[in-house]
Amino acid sequence: MFFRYCVFLFNGNVFITRIKENTVYKNIEELDLPEDINQDILKNELIYLTSPKARGKGINGIKCRLISIFKADENKAIQIISNHTEWKTRTIAYFYKKR
Repeated sequence: MFFRYCVFLFNGNVFITRIKENTVYKNIEELDLPEDINQDILKNELIYLTSPKARGKGINGIKCRLISIFKADENKAIQIISNHTEWKTRTIAYFYKKR
């Protein structure tokens, strides 16, 4: 399912989705966390997907944002990914929550 979202990249669309724990990626850069009262955002980084499937789909060279968020209502951390690298971390988290 995730790789279907990635096909939209070539059409200029934006995606925000959850990734599986076994997603293979390469960290490019760890970005600063937002400085606000809510400390639910645990990690913010730029990545490249590096799995054979990503290479086969031709999306391994596309820079993505990977954000780790703590969901207090479920008492667990999740990771979401987006191809939009310019939005604020909080904006990406908000759109994921409102999906």
